[in-house]
Amino acid sequence: DLLVFWGGQQSGFSGFKHKPIEYAKEVSVPTLLLYGELDPKVKIWELEQIYENLAASTKDLVILPNAGHNNMIRRDLDLWSEAVSSFIKKAKK
Repeated sequence: DLLVFWGGQQSGFSGFKHKPIEYAKEVSVPTLLLYGELDPKVKIWELEQIYENLAASTKDLVILPNAGHNNMIRRDLDLWSEAVSSFIKKAKK
């Protein structure tokens, strides 16, 4: 919460008023969403709604079972690497 508050203060907006589920409707570039299943801040239903709203024709959602809100590479290196590699190949087509 402190990061959201100060990040907003430094950039001149309220981070708590953002609506990523709505913003996703405007995203048309290839998008990879990585979610740490142990994330205490972002709920899976929120990410699923963001994913559904993405306007991108190339999009992936990968859930990393051992990761939280950060440290995804350390917690699920193999799955993270495969997800990123696969997505890059798909996005290049």
